[in-house]
This record gives sequence, structure tokens and C-alpha cells, in this order.
Amino acid sequence: MTKINESTLEQTTLGWQSAFGPDISPEGPTCEREDYDQVVLLGRLQTALKNINPNMPPDAISEAARKITRTESPSLIENNRRIHRMLTNEVDVEVRAKDVFRSLCHVEEVPYD
Repeated sequence: MTKINESTLEQTTLGWQSAFGPDISPEGPTCEREDYDQVVLLGRLQTALKNINPNMPPDAISEAARKITRTESPSLIENNRRIHRMLTNEVDVEVRAKDVFRSLCHVEEVPYD
């Protein structure tokens, strides 16, 4: 009989998933990163952004993911603050609309409830 501990119950209730590092490594059977320098699992980030913003066009989701993962400053602190602002507020992205004009989309923040 499998015993359930508090941590397992919390993770299941919150919908959190974990993966074994070597399995998602570049050489792993379910590779989720191109190399070990890639810190953010881009596929998971884009999936989360799509789930949070189901009405956003794919271009807006891709641009938001690009903005979140881009390094703009040589300062780690500045980069962390910038990313934190985007994850706790929203990411503004410009995408090309059907009528060829550009429109501003607000990609919603990651909910931490």
C-alpha cells in the first residue's frame, strides 16, 4: 500500500507536476530543453500562457514567452526584477492583426492562488 505524505497531497491538490531531471534533459527520452544552458522550459511556459490567456493569438503567446525569457541587462538583479514584474502583472506585446495594423495585447499574469 502506498503511503501519502503531506507534500504529495499538496502537489496533487495544486495540480503541480514534477519530472525527473535526466528524463527532460537534452539527451533524455522526453527532452524539454535544447541544452543545459536553457533554464526555462519554453514548451511548458507557452502552454501555461495559453491556458491563462485562451483568447490570445499564437503570435502574442510566442512574443510574451520571448519577452519573459529575454535577458535585457547584464545585472542578474535587474533581470530578475523585470521577469518578476511580468509574471506578477502582465506582459504587453504587439502583434500583427488581420487588418495588417498592429494591436497591443495584454498577456495576463501567472496566478499564484
